[in-house]
Amino acid sequence: MNFMGKCFALAGLILILSLYNNCAPSFQSMNDLGSTKDTLIDPGNNNQGNPGGSLGGAPIPPPRVSSKTMVINKHKFNPGGDQFKFSCEGSELEIPQLQPGKLTKVELQNSLKNVLGVEGINLSIYPDQSDTNKFRASNLYITENSFFSSMSTIAKDVANQFIKSLESNSNSSWNCDFKTECMNSLKQNLPKYIWRKKLSPAELATLNKMFQYNQGDSIEVAKEKLYDFVFMLVNSPQFFIKKNLSTNFNTTKRLATMQILNRLSFFLASSAPTKELIDSYSDEAELSTDQIRSIAQQILSDNDTKMKFIKQFLLSYLTLNNTIQNPNKFYGTPIKDIVSNDIENLYQLFASNKPLSELISNVEAGILTNKTFSFTTFGTTKDSSPIKRGTTILSNILCEELPSLPPATFMQIREVASTIPEHFNNMQVMEYHRSIGSCASCHNVIDPPAIGLEVLGPSGELRVNYPNGDKIEAVGSLGDNPFNDLPSYLNVMSNSIDFKSCFANHLNSAVNFSSQYKYNSCLVNSLFGENEDVGMMDLVYNFVTSNNFLWAKKPTYN
Repeated sequence: MNFMGKCFALAGLILILSLYNNCAPSFQSMNDLGSTKDTLIDPGNNNQGNPGGSLGGAPIPPPRVSSKTMVINKHKFNPGGDQFKFSCEGSELEIPQLQPGKLTKVELQNSLKNVLGVEGINLSIYPDQSDTNKFRASNLYITENSFFSSMSTIAKDVANQFIKSLESNSNSSWNCDFKTECMNSLKQNLPKYIWRKKLSPAELATLNKMFQYNQGDSIEVAKEKLYDFVFMLVNSPQFFIKKNLSTNFNTTKRLATMQILNRLSFFLASSAPTKELIDSYSDEAELSTDQIRSIAQQILSDNDTKMKFIKQFLLSYLTLNNTIQNPNKFYGTPIKDIVSNDIENLYQLFASNKPLSELISNVEAGILTNKTFSFTTFGTTKDSSPIKRGTTILSNILCEELPSLPPATFMQIREVASTIPEHFNNMQVMEYHRSIGSCASCHNVIDPPAIGLEVLGPSGELRVNYPNGDKIEAVGSLGDNPFNDLPSYLNVMSNSIDFKSCFANHLNSAVNFSSQYKYNSCLVNSLFGENEDVGMMDLVYNFVTSNNFLWAKKPTYN
């Protein structure tokens, strides 16, 4: 167990022992503190009770210094040394399982356009993205009956639109006069493109039975048979499940060429591979890493595709998929406009291949200093929430797994909150919590990453004083790395191996549905090599040529 893991384990034990003492929270997880904590402990709340509380107005004791403080750069990181030259131990164990997943709504829409040349299909009945990876236990292809009903309706519409587009010569991908040569060509090629795989003998035999076109068939009969054929292909798991397993896939192996093409296309373009991509590479016995990098660059050479990929990844990385639709306002500005503007600024950094460190160190566009971060970490009072800032950074930026807290009474945390003087600013509240033993076990971890951002006001503006006039001295340390102002704080954060490892894990999660909290030395080494700061687009290209992208384990089902 790494140092932070030991810290959290000890914190959990302390919290259990403190259930009958001061302030063991009643939440199941530190992530749950988002809405309730501000009512309880943020300064300026009128429901905090007697400012003196049980301390009777006595001077606040100095913060208790704990050896279990927030640690940064814990993974074999030595500033100025060979921090990236660590061994790649247990590499096979770190290869993710090849998890199945249904196409998302966006992937379905793009795939129908790119493979069949069909657009304008009503997909309102298709489940939202959050529901697309739910399978019943023990079977890859069993899912809710409602899904199959919806998919059948969509497949009928697709088949109908496909026939109409061929009739009007308006299909962007296919031409057909419904005569023998064309029908035989569709019979041979459609399955390969729609199912995105090399067909097994059993599948070929089934398809031959399903689509028995005869040379003497009339045009109308040919259309009917083609309609049934397309319907069957689209309404099959081979189409709507992204990750199919080869029959000889027993344990861990490098993905086959078609599987790599699928993974590249869905990851970068949110679509099945195009006909052109399959035609160019599907016959290759094995794709080299140079070929794979070239394919990735080819896919992202289209500016619209690059924009969609980067923005979708950033929204997922920063957990803003739902926030961008928020209809409310924040300090007079529509929230969706704030998020869209900040994502656009981040896109410019990403697309320009700026070093990864600029995601944090760039004050104007960085993920910790933009207005979106201020909104998502805002308290229920008139100031930001240090706990929201700290837990968000730990969880989403450093990929630290926050401790699961045992159940406790709501009144216990209220009791501690009631002892906080009403005039305290954020810094004083943090110091107060760290002065209480049972609270310090968590606040020694949560507070340090939040302290450096106290110079930012509730809407992200730079400030020198708190609203009550108190001067802000955002001085602290992250592990052994001190900071005394915003630039030095951002420098420590942006150059942390933990941040870089976390970014790598977010890339990995986007493909493998794996836990973002697992530190993977092999993955970090694959992305960064011996470079301290790699361009963001280069990191994407390094990722798609890494073992985590190209290798997989066969999944297990409960």
